[in-house]
Amino acid sequence: MEGLKMASEDWLSSYKKRRPILSLRQPETTSLVRATSFNADNVGQFYNNLEEVLRRYKFEGHQVWNVDETGLTTIQKRSKILAEKGKKQIGRVTSGEKGATVTMELAAVVEMPSEISYHLSCIFPQVHFKPHFIRQGSTDCTGAAHPNGWITGSIFHQFMEHFHKHVPSSVDSPTLLLLDNHISHLSSSILDYCKQNLIVLVSFLPHTSHHLQPLDFGPLKKYYYTACSNWMNSHLVCQYPSMISPRLPGKLLQMLLLPGTFESRRRNQRGKKTLKTAAPKRKLQSSASEGSGKEAHKNQKKKRQQLAARKTDSSDDEEDSLCIVCLEAFSNSESGEEWIQCRACKKWAHVHCGGDDPLYTCVHCSSDIC
Repeated sequence: MEGLKMASEDWLSSYKKRRPILSLRQPETTSLVRATSFNADNVGQFYNNLEEVLRRYKFEGHQVWNVDETGLTTIQKRSKILAEKGKKQIGRVTSGEKGATVTMELAAVVEMPSEISYHLSCIFPQVHFKPHFIRQGSTDCTGAAHPNGWITGSIFHQFMEHFHKHVPSSVDSPTLLLLDNHISHLSSSILDYCKQNLIVLVSFLPHTSHHLQPLDFGPLKKYYYTACSNWMNSHLVCQYPSMISPRLPGKLLQMLLLPGTFESRRRNQRGKKTLKTAAPKRKLQSSASEGSGKEAHKNQKKKRQQLAARKTDSSDDEEDSLCIVCLEAFSNSESGEEWIQCRACKKWAHVHCGGDDPLYTCVHCSSDIC
């Protein structure tokens, strides 16, 4: 329309001064499904279900628990720091370029205005769970493993058993759990287990938990990333042995500092494929083809030379080879037990610890810790 002009910055500044309740804020991304699902009908239906359950079982405050999951990455997020004005590049040390995400399942209840009880389960992106993953953790913490670090129905069932162990329910004292309707929470085995143990489940309607779920992970993540940054600032591990020796347990220190502990028993064959063997000091079986004719003859000659060089090494070093996951010595391994070599650092691990991936990379190399 003619005569209309665009508002200037001065007009916007004056408008904000006249209305002090307004401020410029960064909005959170909300999908269209969430925006349309959060309506009066869905919210009213949830509160009607909650009211009916509270009236039937007469729950008290300490019997109402909230359950939710979130992901914590091993690379801490950036936070603001004090720096000189005008400086363009400001860096902060992290444990690597790309980290792994650990899923955390948390159940919490507010028993007192300043007291919160919780029970925690961490799902690590590993094939097999090891007890040292949650070493020095509280008794309220348990752990599990999944190749992708995701929660599944079986893992949530383990969490429910852990929860019921610490929060027993009875006919006189049932327990109420508020949770979202993720597929891992709604399996028949979990519903039957909760019914047998008098655990009442009330789920939020689809795509409404971003407003209805009272369990907020924002403060937890803030303190977690702050703790990671503080630890990195005081434990800059760049080279060993002298810098890390006072901070590592005995077995891990022995694993890092023993000469020849993780010597490569055989170079990778053509194609850079990872080699597997029944034990690190035994004859390796390459999955790559060795060719034919002159090339095969050269490979055989090279093998004989390497075998002769290996015989000159100290047998003690081979006996002290340790799995980089469980730290078990090779001398304690069973006959015929398979080991696999990391294609990056050439260190060894049990197949049942590291997995059977032909391009296996250990967690230390994949996360770029050092």
